[in-house]
Amino acid sequence: AEGEGEVEAKPMGLVAVAPPEKPKRELPKWVKPRKSVMVSQKVQDIISDNFGEVSEAFLALDMNGDGRISLRELRAGMAMMDWTSGLTDQEIEEIMSTSDTDKNGYIDLSEFLHAFGPHPATREEITGGLHTLSRSADAMRPAYLGVRMQNMSLSSIEALGAFTQLLFVDVQNNLLTDLRPLGLLRFMVTLDASHNRLTRVLDFRGCPHLTQASLKHNAITEVNDISPHRALQTLDLTGNQISHIQGMARNMALSKLIMDDNRIVQISGLDNLPIHHLSLRNNRLSAVNGHALLGPNTPYIQALQTALELSFDEIDDAFLALDANMDGRVSRKELRAGLSEALGAIGVRPGDSAILGSGEDGPPADPEGFKAWFDARLDDLMATLDREGTGFVSAQEFSALFRRADEPVEGSAGGAGSGIKTLSGLDYIDLSGNPIKSLKGLEGHPRLRKVLMAGCSVSEISELEPLEYLPMLEELDLTGAPVCAPSESAAQSRCFRIRAIQKLLPKNGRTKLSVLNKVLVVAEERVASLNFHDQDDLQYMDTKRDDAQDLPPSLFQ
Repeated sequence: AEGEGEVEAKPMGLVAVAPPEKPKRELPKWVKPRKSVMVSQKVQDIISDNFGEVSEAFLALDMNGDGRISLRELRAGMAMMDWTSGLTDQEIEEIMSTSDTDKNGYIDLSEFLHAFGPHPATREEITGGLHTLSRSADAMRPAYLGVRMQNMSLSSIEALGAFTQLLFVDVQNNLLTDLRPLGLLRFMVTLDASHNRLTRVLDFRGCPHLTQASLKHNAITEVNDISPHRALQTLDLTGNQISHIQGMARNMALSKLIMDDNRIVQISGLDNLPIHHLSLRNNRLSAVNGHALLGPNTPYIQALQTALELSFDEIDDAFLALDANMDGRVSRKELRAGLSEALGAIGVRPGDSAILGSGEDGPPADPEGFKAWFDARLDDLMATLDREGTGFVSAQEFSALFRRADEPVEGSAGGAGSGIKTLSGLDYIDLSGNPIKSLKGLEGHPRLRKVLMAGCSVSEISELEPLEYLPMLEELDLTGAPVCAPSESAAQSRCFRIRAIQKLLPKNGRTKLSVLNKVLVVAEERVASLNFHDQDDLQYMDTKRDDAQDLPPSLFQ
């Protein structure tokens, strides 16, 4: 019978006769079974060696042409494709078990494609992922409004362009490099293409209703112009390799931007956007607006910067070179060895005052004295970078230190922009995990409700001053910052929590702070903050009397 998709001949000349079942063998106890991912990779290698497309391998293994593969067919086909593969009966059964997702004893085409390699999305896979039956956009006929195709090893989604009524598209965890076929889905509202291999951001046109897009954990290094998506309200670019914020200056509907776990060194490119939710966790920001050097701008630091610039094109390359054991962090030993070689490469020698500075802070001329001088500077450098005292330096800390003092900053000719100054509607900001020392720049945002700065480098209570007159501020998180570090004894305690409450709540501040470091602020803390830190309070005056030493010093010091 004639029909679309009918196959008249099998590739490779495989005969549709399977050998009889062999009795199951038990492996010796000392043999450890291999992980399914290793077995699956072996099968993928066999398929790629013998076929151009994964679908061709399925046709070859489907010996009786019934559209599915049995255990006997799988065993016979694997043996005929590569008799040297050494796949055991147990591994063949493992392949069958992991591939047969509906557990009917057979592997159909969609299951086979899903399990064994990159392939274009088929119509059958798309129809199998349709959900939310409703009415089409013109309300003239029934239509599925959503499609979900996750973890299917898809290399392209061209066939998806025929389903023009889709509103919700979810293609997470595939192998996609191109989303241009989505330009045919003119009614699409939400898109989730996280965990793929994309290098461009929403690189398609024709979707005027797209409001939410998630492109987390792809391979994006820069943001291209996304102005065609005028209705875009939420964009999530977490887990890419983006170093600069750009390409969205004309997206005047953008209200929520998430760019966590990237390589961003400075907030820019967001001037006058209606953003109310901004999350830039775990980047390389050194300041809220512009940037700040983490270490002193001494001749020694300048020499290190010069040495690294002459040796490497990017600061990331320098960090990778210093990370000798490739564990994602640099130890003191690795830092010393790498910086010594970098300085030597630009001709620095003991006593070189022209490059390393002169006077009391300059290096001695004798080798032993220079070694001691260099080690002392290295200790200072490690203390600056290693905020948590682990003995290691992260990539974010390293790149933030070795930025030039004369690099373009906010409002300069370099066009870096004004940071968050013009984001008048901002009510949520998360800058956790960045080496930021100061909260300056957060002032002037009267709608700001949540400020999350966990793991930053704030070390002084005085740095809270920019927050004092934020009338809507409800939550502040500085967990892990040096200013919150526990003291060795009560007498040495800086009483961060009580002092922060006194500083931010009336009568000193104007905020509505109710959550501090993820813990509710209770009435007792409010009273204690006034009693022991408000100079006009009678209880505070009592602490200054001669018998005040009988009171717990942690409450008022």
